Amino acid sequence: MGTGYQEIYQAIRQARLPVLVAHLCPDGDTLGSVLAMSLHLEDLGAPHFCFCRDKVPRELAYLPGAERVQNDESLFVKNSPDLVVVFDSGDLRIAGLDEIAKNLKLPNIINIDHHASNERYGQLNLVDSAASSTSEIVYNLFTALKVPTSREMATCLFTGVSFDTSLFSNAATSVAALEVGAELLRRGAKFNVIFQNLFKKNSVTLLRLWGLALSRIAPNPRYGIATTVITQDDLALLGADEEMTSGITNFLNKVLDVPTVLLLVEMPNGLIKGSFRTTSDADVSKIAKAFGGGGHKKAAGFTIKGRLVNENGNWKVEST
Repeated sequence: MGTGYQEIYQAIRQARLPVLVAHLCPDGDTLGSVLAMSLHLEDLGAPHFCFCRDKVPRELAYLPGAERVQNDESLFVKNSPDLVVVFDSGDLRIAGLDEIAKNLKLPNIINIDHHASNERYGQLNLVDSAASSTSEIVYNLFTALKVPTSREMATCLFTGVSFDTSLFSNAATSVAALEVGAELLRRGAKFNVIFQNLFKKNSVTLLRLWGLALSRIAPNPRYGIATTVITQDDLALLGADEEMTSGITNFLNKVLDVPTVLLLVEMPNGLIKGSFRTTSDADVSKIAKAFGGGGHKKAAGFTIKGRLVNENGNWKVEST
């Protein structure tokens, strides 16, 4: 696992001004773990700030403290943090810090993550690939050090655990994850709020988008994988955005009789985002890493240059 809870916690507490970082295209786990730590530091009166290069998605705006997440890179210059704590990112590219690091010298980094592909890029690394989520790791840290967990902190952490386990239904679900979820509910996590925002807010636009993805499923029985695509034209036609594609791979991986699913989504500026999910013994993080991405064994992703082209009903990636 690397560095222990006590050393990580002491480093955060002793910092003059730590910055808590969520990864690009923030999801329930990265934001849940960042905000749980932020709420704790706020209770202690400890100065800090939260950063993510991308905005908080609409469906996660309910998270306590979500409004404090900032995406202005100049804050690193203005505030001069003396510690960067990165949550749920296998490398600095996923964290959105690689470009910032080119322009200024980053202070010491603490890396808290659960992805098997993690590059151990921190001066201190708390990486547990057996954990269902980074939020589970933060929960374990708080529990081991007897840190009081408020109802708001529990809501953040339960969001992270339930997001990465698809509400305790995918391959990341473990006995430990179920026990953590149960304890967070005992501590006041707002299950109904989380469920309504993450798993039940399906607009007509979202369902139409999912319908397009379903209509384009291309299974390859030989390799045990099914692929589908969403283009920029699709998003524009439906008035949708890339955030709305986030649950497609988890859903398909649960209902298809093919063990591995790959969703390709066209992004602005000539990029394509790929998302893998698998129920097999294959390690999709190794495939994602070959394309410059990462993740963990059952769920991984990558971003490449290109655009999606339909040739006689067959979707292909065309280099740009």
